[in-house]
Amino acid sequence: MLFNGATYVSVPNASFPAIGDGSFYLEAWIYPSNTTGFKAIFGKNYLGGLWFGLYNGKLRLYRGSLSNVEHGITIPLNTWTHVAVESYLESYPGSDQYMTAFYINGETDGYYSRNGSGSVGGARDFYIGYDSGAEYFVGDIAEARLWTGTLGETYNRRNLHVALDEKVPGLQAVWHLTGDANDSIGSAHGTVVGATCFCGYVSPAQPPTSQIDEFFNALPQASYGLGGAYVPRLNRAILAGGYRAGAPSNKISSLNTGDGKLTDIGTLPAALGLPAAAYAEANDTVYLFGGSPNTIDGTVDSIYAIDPQTGAARTVAATLPQSLYIAAAAYSPRANKILIAGGYRLPEGALDAVYVFDVASESISPASFSLPRPMYGSAIAYSSATGRIYLFGGANLGASYDDILEIALEADGANAMTSLAARLPAAAGRIYAFEDARSKLIYAGGAGLARLVAFDPLTGEVWQTPVEMPKAFAETAQAYYPAPASKSTDYSVAFYSPVNRHALIAGAEPSAARAAPPCGVRRWATARWSS
Repeated sequence: MLFNGATYVSVPNASFPAIGDGSFYLEAWIYPSNTTGFKAIFGKNYLGGLWFGLYNGKLRLYRGSLSNVEHGITIPLNTWTHVAVESYLESYPGSDQYMTAFYINGETDGYYSRNGSGSVGGARDFYIGYDSGAEYFVGDIAEARLWTGTLGETYNRRNLHVALDEKVPGLQAVWHLTGDANDSIGSAHGTVVGATCFCGYVSPAQPPTSQIDEFFNALPQASYGLGGAYVPRLNRAILAGGYRAGAPSNKISSLNTGDGKLTDIGTLPAALGLPAAAYAEANDTVYLFGGSPNTIDGTVDSIYAIDPQTGAARTVAATLPQSLYIAAAAYSPRANKILIAGGYRLPEGALDAVYVFDVASESISPASFSLPRPMYGSAIAYSSATGRIYLFGGANLGASYDDILEIALEADGANAMTSLAARLPAAAGRIYAFEDARSKLIYAGGAGLARLVAFDPLTGEVWQTPVEMPKAFAETAQAYYPAPASKSTDYSVAFYSPVNRHALIAGAEPSAARAAPPCGVRRWATARWSS
């Protein structure tokens, strides 16, 4: 972001972490075009808060008082330089001293100490490129980050060229300043005051993207809208129905999650596209709910039960209260029930209905709540960490949503739904989600999400991972350039195998506009994220 001497970013004090006497670390890439006088990189009322920036070209830090420490080297004009400062309290016999370490381009450039007060407080907002009614920065600032704790030189050398979107210990906020002033990992979003210009020089910090292996294996036919459920006991996924080779299918197939090979093992009583599926471990059964017998919005109310070992299928006596397809389904082992949410049917269109299927009795009834709006194509996953079900995004014809809903299913029928403060980074429907059983994180991806999104059910935090979906052309997302469309598009299904420690993403709706691989079985190795 270009700071022209009258522009700055304001972050509300309520979003600023309580540092007090604790340690902190500030960093940014800067491209100064004027270094005369005070030029703030970060400011929060230096008299009682903190200030880090340039004074006549040299790095300076204020912490909680008029006392300051200054670095002796002048930062060059009109070039990108990574600057960072670390401040922490050390106790000595008879006195405590605040230590300051400055870092330039990842190298330690001096340690400084001072006595006296250094508690960071005050109610003033936190600023980027400004403080105290003046001290405007002139030039570019990018990849501004705020940490609590200490990091040291090792961190600098490893990560200064990485544009972080990953929530890691100690990292409180990241402002890329490449397209907006939002915090990319949390809620400390900034507001640009003055003329806005995301038109400066591209900084050396680039997204740490890594693509999914889109050629891991292939389905025998172009397929999408499969009813899919992972069976841990067999380390396989059951793929039932779906649109295969352009028509609804009655095939029941087994996807080997080790090598991605698909084997047909049975047939459904009827061909169905876009059914909802869930595996109930209590009776070792995959259930299929609804679906379409054609490609023109016809729907059924049937419920099928599939033996994942043999592929044998039977029709359950109970039926859905209304016919539908494109719904989301997830099993709660805690309640031994399956939740079926949303969907679509004519003439009503998108649905806000929620149903609960009791596995023990194979009966179904409406839930005590409805979705906040009619929608279909939501991603859904059960969390073994919280015992709750989470619903992500959704669509309704031309609209998509970024909601994350938490749903409690209890054995005694005390069910409830809560709309979380966390949101997906972009509105998205017709997407998928799965839990990594090792890390207890839930990942979501698909249409509208350029990267896999991580969600921590224990903290309610959501962030983009560096894992990109395959692109429609070679150029990857960079600052100041729009991200290419994702190849992992509508109506894919995804599963995580704790045995193989990877996720498989299968099928996609074919479209000339998307260049999607509808026959693809893509693999994402999650070892880095699950350790």
